Amino acid sequence: MRTLQQFFSPLLLLGFWLIRALPVWVLILISLYLTSNVQVVPADQRAMVFRFGALVYQGTPQAEQGPGLMFAFPSPIDRVELFSDKKVRTLEVQDLHIPKEPARAFSKKTLDPEQVGYILSADQNLLHVRLSVQYQISSAEEYFVNNDTPQEIMRSVVLASTVLEAGKRSIDDILTGGRDQWVRAIHTRSQSRMDVQKLGVKIVSLEIMDLKVPSAVRSDFQAVQSAVVDAQTLEQEAKAYRAEQIPKAKTWANNEKNSAQSDALQILSNARSENEAFVSLITDDPKLLKSRIYRERLQSIFADIGSVRFVPPPAKNGMRITVREGR
Repeated sequence: MRTLQQFFSPLLLLGFWLIRALPVWVLILISLYLTSNVQVVPADQRAMVFRFGALVYQGTPQAEQGPGLMFAFPSPIDRVELFSDKKVRTLEVQDLHIPKEPARAFSKKTLDPEQVGYILSADQNLLHVRLSVQYQISSAEEYFVNNDTPQEIMRSVVLASTVLEAGKRSIDDILTGGRDQWVRAIHTRSQSRMDVQKLGVKIVSLEIMDLKVPSAVRSDFQAVQSAVVDAQTLEQEAKAYRAEQIPKAKTWANNEKNSAQSDALQILSNARSENEAFVSLITDDPKLLKSRIYRERLQSIFADIGSVRFVPPPAKNGMRITVREGR
């Protein structure tokens, strides 16, 4: 009996002490609860307080509290939202791409539109695309108050803009030179729709993380892409050859032109010299010139007809001339 008293005696004393200190413990717990939403807002963030679901000081500059100590009632009375208007957030849009379990989506060897996302180009070709949207909160009140699920609304807007802009372009335009323009069009349309719906976000950048054709026609598209690359290579080689040969041709043409001009000047100079000599002969002794021209003309005629030989004439008809052509 004495042993039991010695064992339970400390426990009883502890129990009596706890009962006496119960108001103190209750007061401590109440104090901790009342100060549970008292926190320090970091220097790079801002805070908004929602009391019973409604923004405190809505529509006024006091709705956003800057860095420092912030007092708020405990949950569920107040809810504190911390945010940074300089932080860049990321939204992955994979609804238009192949799901994580492609075997299930292609179980029937066909594309199931309920399982596999895709876009349709203007020339009725299918593409799978995955996008990444980087954005910042431009208006915290619009982002947290006007919309319950702002990211889901953003996702729907980007999906709609992507499908609409893809329907305006051919698949060659999307896959090759017009890809950047397509992305800019999606960016512009998405931002415009978000501004109309007052989402309170600003798209910093929109990137295509993956863009591919369905596996059933991938080999054909790869062949087309190879042909396009080969055509571009040949075009570049042709341009390089043209850039090399055109200067050579121009140089050769200039050389020929200069040579012809030089020959023309030389011939013209010779002709003028001969003309001057001829004119001087006419002026000095016209008879001598006439005689000289006559002799030169006879020499040229006899040089052309060959030699002349005189033979004895026949008995009754007189002299006979025999001409043998050739020299």
